[in-house]
Amino acid sequence: MVEAHGKTKDRYYKLKPIVEKTVSLEITPDLEEDKIGREHIFPHLVNFPPNMREICEYGFLEVMNNVISHSEGSDCHINFLMTNQSIRISIRDNGVGIFQKIQNHFDFENQRYAILELVKGKMTTEPEYHPGDGLCITMRIFDTVYLYSGNWRLVHYVPRNRWSLKQWNRKDCTEVSMILSTSSDRAVQNVLTSCSADGNDISFDRTVVPLILARFDGENLISRSQARRVLNRLDNFREVCFDFKQIEFMGEAFADEIFRVFQNNHKGIKLTWVNASENVESMISWILRNQRGTLRRI
Repeated sequence: MVEAHGKTKDRYYKLKPIVEKTVSLEITPDLEEDKIGREHIFPHLVNFPPNMREICEYGFLEVMNNVISHSEGSDCHINFLMTNQSIRISIRDNGVGIFQKIQNHFDFENQRYAILELVKGKMTTEPEYHPGDGLCITMRIFDTVYLYSGNWRLVHYVPRNRWSLKQWNRKDCTEVSMILSTSSDRAVQNVLTSCSADGNDISFDRTVVPLILARFDGENLISRSQARRVLNRLDNFREVCFDFKQIEFMGEAFADEIFRVFQNNHKGIKLTWVNASENVESMISWILRNQRGTLRRI
């Protein structure tokens, strides 16, 4: 069913919610994310298939735990919206902002560095308590995930494997909005397995790097310094897949730093790539003609 909003020429239509619920909470150390989920979110999921319940539970618990443990905020707001076509779970806090917190902790030059590192995975400000993969996984299990923080809006359109980063203005806060189709056949286990270099366990030793997020202000990927930024912390993984989607050009120095210099210094790491344009593929081939290593195009 649809609802009409507005009048005459300004009228528009939206799907009528089956369930719409908003909860506001004070952030305190004794908050427990599973209790919040059981009280406010999970009862609305009981009639959905197990795969959808797992996705919604995983995403909610991971994001809510981040709010409680890391946001440094005083309150948060949870919104649950269900229509015939989709489920949306949104969680917003008034804390320091996730990108700002990562930038401050690791002394990055700006928040765009923090965003790129977050998407790689294994990024945490408290490694003794968290492996740093939760939000990275969450952004890959739903159909669409919006992450607002500070001056940025990061979006992952998962079925199209398309990342988008735009300037925004949410100031000191973080909001994560997770959307899942009610007909989704996605599964958490499949995403977890894709994060394993062996492809048959859950070891979080494989990462996919969307290189579109390394293009600051639309600049092309040309220099060695850009490549070194991309390569930061990738020695924590056994397999690294570079996703060239939306990348039409790559410079020789950038390619050489990754596919020759880095590979020669990290022979135990398998480098792969996907979605390479003809120009990008030609540049990689040129670098590899005199390079032997564990490189794969997949």
